[in-house]
Amino acid sequence: MEVNGRSVIDPQSFQWLESAPVKPLGLVNSVHTGLVKLRALSFLYL
Repeated sequence: MEVNGRSVIDPQSFQWLESAPVKPLGLVNSVHTGLVKLRALSFLYL
């Protein structure tokens, strides 16, 4: 939603989500996947 040209959050839209626990291997895999996706960006800093 935008107000006066700025994006704002409607506090009435809050809702709880069901818990989704992550296994340790899934956490490691997520970090690896994120690093692979960012590899192209890292070359910009070199």
